[in-house]
Amino acid sequence: KGALAAYDKVRVAEGVEWFVLSRQPDAVAFASTRKLKRDAMIGLAMAVLLVAGLSGLAYTSIVRPIRELADAQGALAGAHGFQASGDEIDRLKASFKALRQGFAEREALTDTFLGRYQVHEVVGSGAMGLVFRGWDPRLERPVALKTLRLDRTLTSDERAKHTGQLLTEAMTVAGLNDPHIVSIYDLEHSEDDAFISMELVDGVSLLEYLKQRRRLSQDETARIGAAIAKALVTAHRAGFVHQDIKPGNVLLSKDGQIKVADFGISSLISSLATEAGEPQIFGTPGYMAPEALRGDLFDGRCDIFALGVTLYECVSGRRPYWGRNLKETMALTFEGNPVPPREHGAAIDEGFESLILELFHIDPDQRTPDAATAAARLERFVLRTDELWCPRIVKRRPEREIQPKGGEPPANSQGNC
Repeated sequence: KGALAAYDKVRVAEGVEWFVLSRQPDAVAFASTRKLKRDAMIGLAMAVLLVAGLSGLAYTSIVRPIRELADAQGALAGAHGFQASGDEIDRLKASFKALRQGFAEREALTDTFLGRYQVHEVVGSGAMGLVFRGWDPRLERPVALKTLRLDRTLTSDERAKHTGQLLTEAMTVAGLNDPHIVSIYDLEHSEDDAFISMELVDGVSLLEYLKQRRRLSQDETARIGAAIAKALVTAHRAGFVHQDIKPGNVLLSKDGQIKVADFGISSLISSLATEAGEPQIFGTPGYMAPEALRGDLFDGRCDIFALGVTLYECVSGRRPYWGRNLKETMALTFEGNPVPPREHGAAIDEGFESLILELFHIDPDQRTPDAATAAARLERFVLRTDELWCPRIVKRRPEREIQPKGGEPPANSQGNC
């Protein structure tokens, strides 16, 4: 009524003919307002969902394929200066540039020869030089070519001495006839450099395998350990101490073979890295026995120690003596109080755990006495099953992807045993 009275006053005051089209309760007006607001919110939500859907479709069909392509090309170009930075387009451009450079370098590399060997690609780097995949055109077989750089500060007589030692070492190691030792085929040298032609093992290193699997079963570990110990038996009987047993020097081939690399080369590198009258410690801290770290005599028991550390790492997924820096790693090694592997979740027998701990006991006299004894004890665990050794070789992928959380291999593991 108040509204109608106001309406009458306005009509009279202004002299304008007005007409009332409808009269409705306030509740109806408020309900209409709420409906309009609800419809507006629904429309806004549908618009947001539509934008999100279009964004997701764009990401799935455009952005993600570009990112995956950039990642894949980055993995291929990783050795040629590719760095993953910027957005997807920038990374794609950088990976294309690195790939072009890599292809150009590889094309130039295939025209390079070391002696009679054709060089195909770089497959790694060692303590004293690079490792190449090569081809022997004379015998028509693939080879691995490991280069060794001689110290150019040495006199010509000293270099001649080292070259002679290199030849002697290569000839002796070439005579080590063992299925678990990477064979050496040939050696060539110049005044400043030398390279060794050796067997090319098609597979992965134990280091790469552990990155992919994290930890191994007791049976796998026993098989690998027995093979390494057998290789040590042959080398120690010939007077060789490896000096650098570790997962990176154990190779697992696709056909199931287990081979130890760098026999003889390790002791050679040690001698080449020694200055006159000032011996230097050679090896990998964390795998080196306490007496080796102190600079005492490096004998076969040091190789046994490194074998034990390697097997501990296989079953537990971690190293027994590994600190934040070199000093801490050495201190832990001298302390010699490793956490038993089963406390790290290793699914192994108590007897197998005791064997591993005995292999790298801090006291050399309390260690497994020799490689033959270690091989025999490890073989007893291998014979518990009839399963053939067959490493489930995993395709090489970018390092960031090889981070499984569990102990099982990734879904794309494969092998041809």
